[in-house]
This record gives sequence, C-alpha cells and structure tokens, in this order.
Amino acid sequence: MNSETKNPPPSLVTPDEAIDSITDNTPLSIQLYQYDRNEKNNSQMLFTRKVLIQQRLMRWCALFLSLGTTIIIWRYISILILAVWLSTICRPVLEWLVNH
Repeated sequence: MNSETKNPPPSLVTPDEAIDSITDNTPLSIQLYQYDRNEKNNSQMLFTRKVLIQQRLMRWCALFLSLGTTIIIWRYISILILAVWLSTICRPVLEWLVNH
C-alpha cells in the first residue's frame, strides 16, 4: 500500500470529496475504461457516468431523508393523538374517583 494516501480524516472531508471518493471507485467506471479505446470519449463517458451516479446517490439520500422526516413527524402526531384520546378517557375516571 502507498503510505502517501490522499484520504484525510473523515471530519475534514467535504461533501463533494465524499461523493467523489464514492463515485471514483465504482465498478461501472472501471468497466467503461476497459472497453473504450478513445481517451477523449472515455473521459466524457466517465464524467457522464460519474454525474449519473452522483445524481442517483443524491436521490437516494433525499429519499432516506424524507422518509426519516415523515417517520418523525408521524411519531409526534400519533403521540399527540394518543395524549388527547387518553385525556378524554382518564378525565371522567379521575373525576369519578375524586367524587366517590
């Protein structure tokens, strides 16, 4: 292994560098390089493939983020509904206990 790697500690990696490190090592880009002979075409195809992979990665991140947000919002709404429902049940019971 090369002792002079360019990978900084995770806390110092920018989002663009993180996406680049993921998309630069994909098997799809390696396969494209092996089958294409023209360097200019190869460079353009790799760039296009990289952009497509970045867009796909951003779509998945957006999906997970929206799903997580929906789950959190639904959790708070269900807690609120449960609290209102329990208060309508418990209040008459508590009043009955206090009066008897």
